[in-house]
Amino acid sequence: MGNFIGCVSPHALEHSIPKDSISDMFLALEAILCSRNERVLSFAADTTNKLALTLELSICQYDIWGVVVCLSRCLSKCQSQVVNSCVIAMDHILKSPGVMRWEKNEETWKVIKENNIVDNLVTVFQDDVDVDQSYEYFMHIASLFKTIILKCPSARYYVWKCSELIMKLGSICSHSNPSAAAAALELFATLALCGDVAMELLGNKQILSKAVQSMGPLQPGLVRVRALNICQSLMRSVKGCHMLINVYCEPVVQGIISALSEPSAYGQSAIRMGAFRVALIACWSGDHHLCFWKLGIDKVLFDILLGDCSMININQNPLPTEMLFSKIYECHVGERAYIWEILGWLAMYCEDKFLFKTDQRFWYLKVLISCVCSAAKVVMHRRHVKLPSSDNFEFEPVRATLQMLCSPSKYISSQAKHHLSECLQSDGHEHLEYLLESLTLIATGDVSLTSDSFQTAVNIVSLGCYSTLSEYEIPILEKRGVYIISAIINRCLHSDTKLSRSAIPSHIDRYPYIKACCWSDATDWEGENVVLFHCLQALAQLLNVLDRRCNHQKNSIGKVHCALCEISEAQFLVENLQYVLSKNFSPGTKSYAAYVLSFFNFYGFPSKLGKRLERTLGENELADLQFVFSSGQVLNAHSVIVLARCPRLLPSEKNLNHKKLGDVSTERHVFELKPSKFRREVGISEEVDATAFKKILEYVYSGMIQVEVEDVGPVEKIAKFCGLKSLLYMLQRGLPKWGLDTPICDLTQALEPACQAFTDISLEVKATEGVAWNCSICQLSMPHMCAHKVVLSSSCDYFRALFSSGMRDSNADVIKVPIGWNALVKLVKWMYSAELPRINNGCAWNNMDGDQQLSELQAYVELASLADYWLIDGFQEECLDAIIPLLNIDHQIVLKTIAIAAGLNQTEHS
Repeated sequence: MGNFIGCVSPHALEHSIPKDSISDMFLALEAILCSRNERVLSFAADTTNKLALTLELSICQYDIWGVVVCLSRCLSKCQSQVVNSCVIAMDHILKSPGVMRWEKNEETWKVIKENNIVDNLVTVFQDDVDVDQSYEYFMHIASLFKTIILKCPSARYYVWKCSELIMKLGSICSHSNPSAAAAALELFATLALCGDVAMELLGNKQILSKAVQSMGPLQPGLVRVRALNICQSLMRSVKGCHMLINVYCEPVVQGIISALSEPSAYGQSAIRMGAFRVALIACWSGDHHLCFWKLGIDKVLFDILLGDCSMININQNPLPTEMLFSKIYECHVGERAYIWEILGWLAMYCEDKFLFKTDQRFWYLKVLISCVCSAAKVVMHRRHVKLPSSDNFEFEPVRATLQMLCSPSKYISSQAKHHLSECLQSDGHEHLEYLLESLTLIATGDVSLTSDSFQTAVNIVSLGCYSTLSEYEIPILEKRGVYIISAIINRCLHSDTKLSRSAIPSHIDRYPYIKACCWSDATDWEGENVVLFHCLQALAQLLNVLDRRCNHQKNSIGKVHCALCEISEAQFLVENLQYVLSKNFSPGTKSYAAYVLSFFNFYGFPSKLGKRLERTLGENELADLQFVFSSGQVLNAHSVIVLARCPRLLPSEKNLNHKKLGDVSTERHVFELKPSKFRREVGISEEVDATAFKKILEYVYSGMIQVEVEDVGPVEKIAKFCGLKSLLYMLQRGLPKWGLDTPICDLTQALEPACQAFTDISLEVKATEGVAWNCSICQLSMPHMCAHKVVLSSSCDYFRALFSSGMRDSNADVIKVPIGWNALVKLVKWMYSAELPRINNGCAWNNMDGDQQLSELQAYVELASLADYWLIDGFQEECLDAIIPLLNIDHQIVLKTIAIAAGLNQTEHS
């Protein structure tokens, strides 16, 4: 067989006779690999390996899994020499692109798992591998492990849960042999492609510290590259970034800086490119930003971009921009793209105090700003200037320029405005006119959003850049820029066609060769709809200009029509923006939509919970709090909601006996005529504007208010006193801060001990095996949760009717709920946050014990049944939406789940 394989050329394999012979060989090898003779097994494994190398891509045409399974069985019963041959053969077979295709990874994993291939490999690794004694043996096994967990995502969490294997790999990470240490680090980097593994790995201080130490400049190059790969995998999301940076901020940033400082020579470029990818953590907020500036990131990026600029006089003024610009394009286009991207993010999160704290001169930063503005101008005008093809797809400098123009750092934004103005001085107005004409075609629907995705994105971001420069503000408004952008926003929202970030050509290869899994939270702040986000960003700039220039008494400023004054146009835009806030858009998109809405007197973020709570404001039935104004007017409220959402509206207990508290209220305790009901009464100072106070209370309940211009000042005053920072920032028209999540209306804090005094109802579940119970608030022995009637009433029509019925059960202290403890926890979480806790349908779920999976599914089935009985609007659909993605598991568990649903009268949904 070996000799025949050696004689067969790739061309010969296209004929039927050699093809049939190869199929027969696989069948023969499958039988021979069942032999007990180790010499025969060794020859068979070597022949299989030779066959795999000869066939290359065409191996996927044959049924090779029988051979793979036989090779795997040899791992647990043969000597190391035979095992090594089998491992090499398996590795070459599985590395073939056609064998383990991504779209068939679940089928592949099923074969691997059913035949214990990973288990056999783990056993060999734990029992037989000693790096000092058999280095090559370890490297071959490590390579096979990497092949399986890279190409078969479901294997990652399974392998991670082999604790002895992970412990042994962790010890090898610091081995004196650099290749062995690098191989171990690479395995961890590949395992961390699974988000579930990454979150657990971030909690393993022993492995994490070794990975961070391996980034240091004294480590061998290969080890540094693998350590950088681990950090890149772990910091794929903002949560992962914060978990790592909170513990290892300076070592991680120092490792990035030292790697970027490496010369781009042969053998060192991998280190620099790895550092570039990790440096993209600049897109997340955190302490690492200050650390980057402190360690001189501007000098490092300057050196990479411009190379040897020793001929430039550092004190020379003005700067030789032309010479610097010519050197920009000597830098490799890939490195250039990373530099623009990193600079943009650093600028977006930079504050002036960061720069002053570093105590460095700004010369390098000033030159970099000049360079990125020059590069952006060329891309913005690319239809006017013919560029080499490699430069036609540089979106990064335009985007980085916009980020610098919008930077919180006054120094960076002023420098960017100055340099961009200089770059656009000669033909800026001409290009702006062309730009607006191009966008008008998109606004009217004459041109598709995606007809030229790159140009569309560049045009939108370019308009955002122009709108920050004072000399272009009026020309944009005269050409009805606000209406053009509003129309494009409307097209984005009412069209199935969306231009995503990934659709824009880029030289940045964020995650090369990787197929990640279980990273449901790894989303960009701006979101995937690039056009929508940047339209809102540009609109925010233009409305700022209109607001400054228009006195809102007339409909126009010369030729400029004010969208804020024209009701029909404004209403059209407001409806679209409110739609954005009500749907599942990214935090950045929502933040800019809310900012634009503030120009139309709307402040805040609507939510499902806010809408529910808003219905209870002013009701008498369950109110236990009264705000009494100096005029005698009374406003009913609920202590638990006020305490959870805005505690400073209530005087603290230590001030109860004081006549006055600040500028807002006095307080006394009173009893109603009914001795069973206690009510707290808070007197509002006559200095407090009653209308403004009502708006504040409305915001506390709903998270969204409409405030007329004349009331903004008084509302702002109370918001400041009450510590409502988010509302205060919006009232003061602060631009959205990048990276921050949108404020949410959430009452889960009401379940904390501080609010337990206001609980007035207990939800008791049926006995749950394994749940020990001891309540610090009441004497109930059954598992239960203390809750608040007002929250239950706002969430559920059943409770709303019950508590207002006057029947005996309406005054009951305990309500028995026909569900288990697990379901009750999810139910209460939903009632207090309007978010049903869901299980991520990823590797952790797929590797969960069957009984545990059934327990989790049962909780959702019980809740779906309860939703019918309690008339909880839309809750049943949410439960079913949570269940359905999880049913890609063992059929027996699915059948048991259906049986549970049938027993709860949910057969129509089964």
